[in-house]
Amino acid sequence: MADIARHSLAVKLREGVVLEPADLSIWDEDGAVDSAAVPLEVLFTGAPRGLEERRDEFSAALTETLREVLQEARREEFRSQLAKKQESTLRRRGAAAEVEGGDGTEEKWRSYLRKPATDAKLQVHSIFDAGTRVRRVLGCRVSMSPEAAQELGKICFQHVFETEEESEERLG
Repeated sequence: MADIARHSLAVKLREGVVLEPADLSIWDEDGAVDSAAVPLEVLFTGAPRGLEERRDEFSAALTETLREVLQEARREEFRSQLAKKQESTLRRRGAAAEVEGGDGTEEKWRSYLRKPATDAKLQVHSIFDAGTRVRRVLGCRVSMSPEAAQELGKICFQHVFETEEESEERLG
């Protein structure tokens, strides 16, 4: 899991406690969630004692954090797509002899704008103590829409979810 994802997915609680996730993985339990949702398990190390008894508070804070992270990712994607369109428009204006059809950026922009916004359908199913007597680990089982899960995957595990084109664009 990328460090930047750990920081952005940190759950902030009332008493100033901040829990950063140690791991995010697919929760393998058949039939536990709707077939249209992706089940995920998030593990938080260093959880204070008694936090699993305050499930509602932690569940609300985790849900809000996930919503904010996914919304910021959508905003960042929009900014990126808009910048590409604007760059393409400026490039075409600067070209002396424009060829009909352009470079495809305009079509990509239109297709991006036509893409419907989807609800993340975030749901916290359970919060449990996953640690030992020595190490406190709080486990959270959540589910979300496939689109939201893929976006979260891109945030947390960029090297796995990123296409070659996206990787070259980011690095290059």
